[in-house]
Amino acid sequence: MSKLGKILGMWAGALALTLIGTAAHAQSAAEWDQVVAAAKKEGKVVVYSGAAPNSFKRAVELFEKAYGIPVEILIGRGAEIRERVRTERSFNRNIGDVLINGLSTAIGQTMAGDVQDHGPLPNVAKLISPFMDPPFNHTDKIVPTNPTSWAIAVNTNLVKPADEPKSWQDLLDPKWKGKIIYDNPLSNGGGQASMAIFLEKFGREWVEKFKAQQVTFSDQYTIAHQRLARGEFAIYAPFIVSETFNLKGLPIKGIVPTEGKTYSSQMVGMLTGAPHPNAAKLFVNYMLGDEVQTNFADLGYTSVTGKVSTTLPEELKPLMHGKLFDIMTEDRLQKAIPILEQIFK
Repeated sequence: MSKLGKILGMWAGALALTLIGTAAHAQSAAEWDQVVAAAKKEGKVVVYSGAAPNSFKRAVELFEKAYGIPVEILIGRGAEIRERVRTERSFNRNIGDVLINGLSTAIGQTMAGDVQDHGPLPNVAKLISPFMDPPFNHTDKIVPTNPTSWAIAVNTNLVKPADEPKSWQDLLDPKWKGKIIYDNPLSNGGGQASMAIFLEKFGREWVEKFKAQQVTFSDQYTIAHQRLARGEFAIYAPFIVSETFNLKGLPIKGIVPTEGKTYSSQMVGMLTGAPHPNAAKLFVNYMLGDEVQTNFADLGYTSVTGKVSTTLPEELKPLMHGKLFDIMTEDRLQKAIPILEQIFK
């Protein structure tokens, strides 16, 4: 078992103790008011984010409006953010207060000591399953914010409702041979994570049969959307369901498979040596608040506290809030990659 796998196992085994500890150290309203007051005196919070800027833009605006604390946000790729944090720590010149990054990267940074214990957060109690369970159950340092989920998309000009794939298994139907475009399973991203899940759940034979469907692989989901809309392909997977808003007016429809959507999540935590620790703690807590979680739901993300969109059209709610299948963790992914490389090389 990898080092990460062992740590994840230890976290899972300690879930009950974590929850008990959180309850025992819960802050009073007066103590939390002191955190808020101290945060306002600190005057700002610096956020390093490996997430798509649009997903957190409104959340930042809501935080600034609620507390009057300016947010400075640096956007970059996950690996870039990780290297910046490492460099700051090595020179003991910490600038960032808050980390936002994908699950695997955030866990790796937590292991490396880049993220510190933020102490009790009132809104952690709002987390619902599976977001209070492994691999998310290390809420003393990082908490999930807005999971991205992946489904199946079809070109509605080419696929009649009666012929729509209902399951991930349906991608093996001979009628779709040569008509599927899929995110590259050998590149880091949703295509690889989802295929690793299929390898675990459905077996190697299923993955090999999928390859035999003469699938076209893409390294850019935006290009895949265009090719699907033009009718070059009948099916695209895995489809980021929140992208539905950007595809309005195109002949593209998202479908939640019977097994559910594969998914991952952004995580947020307080960086070690944060210059504005109270503002950082306040920001992390606010990401689990009702306003922000409802905003994420409105954008098509799954809410980790169970919030449902108040603005989504009814016809989109089953897609956006549909059943979740599984999330791929870094230790399991590393076991799957060599097999995927054998199959798709």
